[in-house]
Amino acid sequence: MRLGDNLSPKSRRIAASITLLALMIQPFYGFIQSPTAYAASSSVVSPDAMHGWQVGDPTGNGGSVNFANSIASAGLGSAQFSLPGINQTQSLQLSTYGSTKLADLSTLAYDTYVYTGTTAAPSLRLAIDKDVTDSDTSSQGYLVYSPYQNGSVVAGQWQHQNARDGLWWFSDASNLTCSQLSPCSLNAIITLYPHIGISSGGIDLTSSNSGGEPSTSNVDTLMVNDDSFNFEAISAPQLISPTATSIQSDPTLVSKWQAVPTASKYIYESYNDEAATQLRVHEVATDTQKSETNVADGTSWWRVKAIDQQGNEGGWSDLWKVIIGKRVAAGSGIVSGNDSGQTQELLTQMARLNEPFTVPSSLDTFIAPHVLNNAIDTAGDSSSVQQAHVAVNPVADHGVSTAAAVPTENGWKFFGVLWYWWIVPVLITGFILARIANRPARRPFLYSSDQV
Repeated sequence: MRLGDNLSPKSRRIAASITLLALMIQPFYGFIQSPTAYAASSSVVSPDAMHGWQVGDPTGNGGSVNFANSIASAGLGSAQFSLPGINQTQSLQLSTYGSTKLADLSTLAYDTYVYTGTTAAPSLRLAIDKDVTDSDTSSQGYLVYSPYQNGSVVAGQWQHQNARDGLWWFSDASNLTCSQLSPCSLNAIITLYPHIGISSGGIDLTSSNSGGEPSTSNVDTLMVNDDSFNFEAISAPQLISPTATSIQSDPTLVSKWQAVPTASKYIYESYNDEAATQLRVHEVATDTQKSETNVADGTSWWRVKAIDQQGNEGGWSDLWKVIIGKRVAAGSGIVSGNDSGQTQELLTQMARLNEPFTVPSSLDTFIAPHVLNNAIDTAGDSSSVQQAHVAVNPVADHGVSTAAAVPTENGWKFFGVLWYWWIVPVLITGFILARIANRPARRPFLYSSDQV
């Protein structure tokens, strides 16, 4: 006998209706569940934007927390704990996730890096309330995840710490179960205290060398459920002027950049090569510009980085090239202009000429008011015509002319400009006018007497 065979017809209809209703509301199940405590987020934590994180010195014995730009497990930087003495402790603290039950933590992980030592990898600590459902909301010590208790700590490489599935211990010495000598899994702790959760003290990443040697270590990419925290250095400045690949004949060079809000000073460097290995100028500036006078002709590259009050160095800005004019023979370079429309197009086309030419007077309306100055050889020798530039400057008079020359293969491009701007439009217009003029006149249509 099948299930339901003993039901009356009415009962069967009711059961079928309930089944149909369940099928109808099933797609909406996700919408009627209770929302999670925190929405997923991705935060870049740096001296520019700490996103609630604070630096703490629990022992008051010194040390520092910096944001380094030279090493990272994600992005370009990480948080660095520097403990040059002994019995020092430094922390990065976030007073968030209060009242979150440990049972609701599905992901808890971060990355560590140590330079020396096997126990210096930073720990993850949770300020805990053993029962977040009662009236006592005070912190009752910490739960501590120590990397050295969860596998080998290897110096000189990033290591991923899966703290959610690791071993933890209570900082309160009265907790004989799950102590530092006999740590427990988080699931075992939840079994002991079903309502245990994070107190208002929040979470922190802590490095300590109590009783040990001086140490330097880094942390990056903390994950708490769907929330991620990527630690980065102070922002790199945005360069303003002189713009990349710009040319100037004035030997006074003023380099400017945008201010970084948390910067206390900047490092300006200029180089003689694009690889930034041949240092030309190194200077510390408290302003957002650097001025140089009597700069020699040639090409250089420059960049800037910021430093905050704590000495955190940011990353370098983009590397921009600037050309200070070295003069060579006229007519051997490339024309560059700032105008738009037909003048700009014409100048751009003429820029491809690598030898002298004559500009017809009929083009004065397009060229004026400009003159072509001597070429600026950006490479320092006149053979590098691909990088040469001819400055175009406004003047009061009209008309431009250089020594006439028979066009070569490149020179014929100039006549291509004439063809594009003058000959083709004139031919098309003439053709249309000729068609109109030669069109035969219409003869009147006369009706014969036979058609009337």
